Amino acid sequence: MLRLICIKLPQELKHRASSLTHGHFFSTSSVKPISELPNSKNPQSVTVSFLQNSCGLSLESAISASEKLNIENPKNPNSVLDLLRTHGLTQTHIRNLISSRPQLLSADLENTLKPNMELFESLGLSCASLAKMLCKDPRVLRVLESDAYTLVEFFRAHGFSDEQILTLTMKHPRLYLYDAHKIFKPKLDFFKSLGLSDLEIAKLLSPRPAILTRSLEKQIIPCVQELRRIVGTDENVLKALKRGYGIIEVNLEKVLKPNMSILISHGVPHSFALKLFF
Repeated sequence: MLRLICIKLPQELKHRASSLTHGHFFSTSSVKPISELPNSKNPQSVTVSFLQNSCGLSLESAISASEKLNIENPKNPNSVLDLLRTHGLTQTHIRNLISSRPQLLSADLENTLKPNMELFESLGLSCASLAKMLCKDPRVLRVLESDAYTLVEFFRAHGFSDEQILTLTMKHPRLYLYDAHKIFKPKLDFFKSLGLSDLEIAKLLSPRPAILTRSLEKQIIPCVQELRRIVGTDENVLKALKRGYGIIEVNLEKVLKPNMSILISHGVPHSFALKLFF
């Protein structure tokens, strides 16, 4: 029911009554040798050739990617590809990964890539999940080892289980690009100030980690203040948040508040409308 009240109601409801019960409230592909590919301005360049022959990029994609990468010695790039294959990534995964982030081939293998891959595996990430996560945001592999471990330890210290941290990692890998103590801690502290425990916060945030990247001053706090005006008491605010943090991602002023007005204008008792939050 909470999801219902957070969806913008049809405008027709403003003009006519409507029943509440009807509210609408990857396969591996072969890599072609250069002789079979179209000519380009410099088809034999080391970088373009490597991207075509070793990574499976098309000529056009290889030329585009070569603008962000310069391979003088293929030793490190080959080691990076070997590492990815060792962890279960297919040629298709690799092609997609390098197409979007070619700089990955020049990353520090020993001090960044290997430790980070081991960290993600320690959280229980399977080969398939690892490939999916990396294709979603390959930048996480280039995060310094110390920063990646720091983030994991930060969440552990705040009551998140490894399973929940794994969920965070899969749903929103770019969390590893943030300074946890500077960006995330103030938000966790704010939720605690509302009366939520560490375990409750971890349980509620795990499915919706993007909330941690929202502005505390411009979105989260104003949302809670507006929610308090709607539901009346701090106790009700807490109940609504425990029901689902997704409500924080809703524009209460433009969506939820008008929806409440529409329901009430069509004869729904205010007390019944409030129950939609709990």
